[in-house]
Amino acid sequence: MIAKKLYAPKFSERLAGRGRPLIAAHRGSAGGNIVPNTIAAFTAALRQGADMVECDIERTRDGRLVLFHGTHERMYLGSESQISEMTYAETVAFKYFNSNDNSNGQSVEDMEDAFRALKGKTLINIDRGWDFWDLIVEGIERQDMSGQILLKSPPRADLLAKLESFPVKYMYMPILRSLDDYRSLSGFDINLVAAELIFDSPDSEIVSSDFIGSLKRKGLLVWANSLKLNDTDRICAEFDDDVSIMKGAEHGWGKLLDMGFDIIQTDWPALLRAYLEERYSVGAHHG
Repeated sequence: MIAKKLYAPKFSERLAGRGRPLIAAHRGSAGGNIVPNTIAAFTAALRQGADMVECDIERTRDGRLVLFHGTHERMYLGSESQISEMTYAETVAFKYFNSNDNSNGQSVEDMEDAFRALKGKTLINIDRGWDFWDLIVEGIERQDMSGQILLKSPPRADLLAKLESFPVKYMYMPILRSLDDYRSLSGFDINLVAAELIFDSPDSEIVSSDFIGSLKRKGLLVWANSLKLNDTDRICAEFDDDVSIMKGAEHGWGKLLDMGFDIIQTDWPALLRAYLEERYSVGAHHG
């Protein structure tokens, strides 16, 4: 049995209020002197029209939770050590490198500082962080923000059991790559509100109209990840950000919308927002 959706209305209200699919900004919106996974990046994303922000969480050696995507330390901090190997004091001693490869004078930020900055303003999807859920939910409760946070993970049995064990049924979105992944959710008392679908072909069974329709009939929102991560991996077939920019949004984001996705995660929230406003404007003939 899937648990009663204690906080699911936050999603349905936001979708109904926009009259269009939602935009999730990948690690906020970075560029120039602003780096990803920072309060400044989240602020920039919201100013560009994002409906929610996605972030990554890392844990320092002494147990502090910070905004950071582990393994990116060399690129953004010039550190040969991982944050997980450093204390909080050692971590914040490093300053970020901006897009010009110069120091921007800012340090890695505390997770709860970001929560406070975003309280009452937007929905927050916590992506990489499932190894620290115990600590993350403590922070969520200290900031009284359970109605704003969407937890996400692969649908591993140990993670689902952990999620089920929490007294609060936090909003949850599994990362699904197959129908077997979806079936693995069965039997857990969790607050399932959305599903991220990863696919390398539009013919994949995970994005069939029948399966997407079945998710929607259960009241779930369906999330596509339009990021172009590198030159080999495809996580939304050929309908990614790069195609949307270089060939036209109708060839990328538009195809995802045609397939029935309710939320698109992107690195380009302003461009996606402009496309959605055009597509869903009064008098448009799109659904």
